Amino acid sequence: MPSEQPAPELTTRDVLLQVDRRLTLIEEDVRTLDHKLDANVDHLDQKIDNGFEKIDQKIDARAESTENKLNARIDGLETRIDSLEIRIDDKVDSLGSRLDGLDGKMLAGFGDLRREMQTGIGDLSKEMNGKFVWILGVVLASWISTIGTVLLK
Repeated sequence: MPSEQPAPELTTRDVLLQVDRRLTLIEEDVRTLDHKLDANVDHLDQKIDNGFEKIDQKIDARAESTENKLNARIDGLETRIDSLEIRIDDKVDSLGSRLDGLDGKMLAGFGDLRREMQTGIGDLSKEMNGKFVWILGVVLASWISTIGTVLLK
């Protein structure tokens, strides 16, 4: 019969050294994951910032265009008003009917302008909402991917 040799017993020091080594490996993995996560978050932040900057530029361009249109209409209205002031001095009797006609045109012009502005604002809102949903989806997908990586590691 072969003589049985007792297995060497592990000392507390051996167990603690094994635990320390395993904790060191886990800590290195967590640091690596943390660096990767920081890089991904920085990249995503940059993409979001770029997206918002593009949206801001579009909003600024559309606001400027609307302002230019509004200024042109106001200039036109100011010209009309000036000519009407001259006519008022000359034709006081026909003032009532002419002012009623101008009021209708001005209200229609302002109504059209209001509708155009509301349409433009609605379009901008839809566009911003759509881009926000995409950005939120990308952020959520990245977060889920990161959490999945952490949990599966």
